[in-house]
Amino acid sequence: MVMSKIIRELDNDLERICFSLVCKRWFDQRDKYLWFNCDLECRQIEPSYTKMISDTNMNDRALKKISQSNIYSLKVISTSMSTARIKTLSNIKEITSPNRIKESYLPERLEKLKYTNPIGTLDVPQLPRTLKVLKVHGITQQIDVGTFPPNLEGLVFVSDTKSLESSDTTAQLPLTLKNVSISTCWLQNIRDLKSIETLSLVAVDGYSIKAGDIPSYITHLTLLNPGTPKTITPELIPKDIKYLKLESKIKFKTNFFSGFEQLETLDLSLLEDYSSNIGELPRNLVKLCLPNNLSKPINQIMALPDSLQHLDMNNHYKHKVIGLPQSLKSIVLGNNSIIQPRSIPRSVETVYFTNDCKLIIPEEWPPSTRSIYINDAIVPTYIPKTVNTITFNIDSNKSNHRTFHLRRLSEKSFIVYATNTPKFIAFIVQDLLGSRLRFQELLINSGSIK
Repeated sequence: MVMSKIIRELDNDLERICFSLVCKRWFDQRDKYLWFNCDLECRQIEPSYTKMISDTNMNDRALKKISQSNIYSLKVISTSMSTARIKTLSNIKEITSPNRIKESYLPERLEKLKYTNPIGTLDVPQLPRTLKVLKVHGITQQIDVGTFPPNLEGLVFVSDTKSLESSDTTAQLPLTLKNVSISTCWLQNIRDLKSIETLSLVAVDGYSIKAGDIPSYITHLTLLNPGTPKTITPELIPKDIKYLKLESKIKFKTNFFSGFEQLETLDLSLLEDYSSNIGELPRNLVKLCLPNNLSKPINQIMALPDSLQHLDMNNHYKHKVIGLPQSLKSIVLGNNSIIQPRSIPRSVETVYFTNDCKLIIPEEWPPSTRSIYINDAIVPTYIPKTVNTITFNIDSNKSNHRTFHLRRLSEKSFIVYATNTPKFIAFIVQDLLGSRLRFQELLINSGSIK
């Protein structure tokens, strides 16, 4: 009897006990993720540190410490930082920088190089031969594609000008490539690369894609057209495509997608001002992201298949939510969507809100809802008892982005823990709806407890 009572008490407080143990572990291992502001010259680089962000020039002492550490990733955030001595850091495998680093300054064993700003020119033959990932954009010079490092697996090398066109139309990019983002004028340079798993193409004005230009083995494709509007036809897209994303100024006719029987994901969220009828969609489609600014309700523009499990209506959909398939498991609702009782199928388990929560009364919530995601600091006025997890994403498009996760403990109380904020690790709110305004203030103030 005594043992039964102990087990019952432990079971009631199991979440709190586990949470306390986790907090103790975080504290005991704080040296593995906390690095306080102090002079780099006096700082000891712990063996657990593997990544470093630098915004100042590094002296000889700092360079020596880094070279003797386990740090393998370096992120440069200063545009004026001297990079001449980075070559001495033989342990660095990854570099991210806003500006171009002279190729002769790069560590000889570098595996990943990313430039966040347009760099204009690049001496490709002088890049480390060990590179596996290269991400650059804004290139304005002609490139010999046969001079890329031979073991590349990921390549982002784009420009919206025809000046990037390869100097040799017969040369092929490295046969090891898996993920590729290039301009359309390089299509002839990937025709034999059957290792490619995902392909992203940026259309170049003056260069038209013809049937057969996109290799038939491509199953994951993104098409971006930033220039003059272009109309595409089904013949341009591989028949066995599974993932298709269209961006910017691309047009197509009604029922364009109906013949792609293998298509599982269709993303039209970044199309500009698309208002035409879409028509029939593939019967095996699982995920659909709607275009912005649809001129009519969904059921008047397209026929949603019974296989659909995720629907993203984005923040610009301003019509009634009606006629959705009962197969849906998750849905993204915008601030302008018109919701009525039972608009959302009863099968939906996860609801994403692009801003604050739009569902106010119990009848608007699907009875199977388990998780909700909110891109705002406003706590809903009503939360179904079936909801076990809530995530608040605050200022998600800004540098001070904060994320708060809530996990239900009881009918009223939730455990709260945060990411992307240094103010606190976690706490328990005893009555989320009862203390709604205070909790809102807590979220808005970046997690500071008052």
